[in-house]
Order: sequence, then C-alpha cells, then structure tokens
Amino acid sequence: MTGRIATAALRNIHAPSFNQSVRHKVLELCTLLLTPEWKSELRGVEDVAINMLKQCEEERDPRNLVLAFPIQHHVLSNYTLSEDQVTTCFENLASYFPIEFNPGKNDPHRITPEQLRDGL
Repeated sequence: MTGRIATAALRNIHAPSFNQSVRHKVLELCTLLLTPEWKSELRGVEDVAINMLKQCEEERDPRNLVLAFPIQHHVLSNYTLSEDQVTTCFENLASYFPIEFNPGKNDPHRITPEQLRDGL
C-alpha cells in the first residue's frame, strides 16, 4: 500500500516546477522513502526510483542539491534502469561539472563547495 501511495505522489508531483521550499520538501520525502523503515515497502517498485530521479532534475539550489545527490546515487546504485534513464541521469549530473559555488558571507545554511563536490 505504501509503495502505491509513494508511486502516485511522486508520479503526480513535478518538483522542478515549484519553488525551492516545495522542491526541498519533495526531496525530503524521497530521502525518507530511502530509509530502512520505508525502503522495504518500496522493494521492487522501480517506478518510485524513476520518479525520484525526475524530482532531482534541473535542481540548482545548494540546499536541495545536498539532498538530491544522495538520492540519485542511491537510485543509480540500487535499481535497474534502462539505458535511456541512465543517460538522462548522467546528463543531469554532468551539468554540475565543475561545481562552482561561493556561499555568501552571511549564508545561514552553511553549505560548502566541498559538501556539494563530495555529494556529487
């Protein structure tokens, strides 16, 4: 049941079309679904993995990238994807090279270029 709900939610939400805070919440949902408590519910639900990748597409906000990179890594490492899906994910990730990020002096989030590089 949980797998079907997650699949429906992620299929019907297109995070890239929302503002940063909504995208962040969607990525937090994806991260939650990858925890051991929820992961067993999603075993074999490839559609959820594909839709998690779609939620990460075109992300540019560092606050969201620190969530998106581990999601993409997990999906690429644990699910069987088609060649087209892997190519799309690669093209999305390649767009981040090289990572050039200079946080403002008063950045309250304290995200560093190293965090982004390590995550990628």
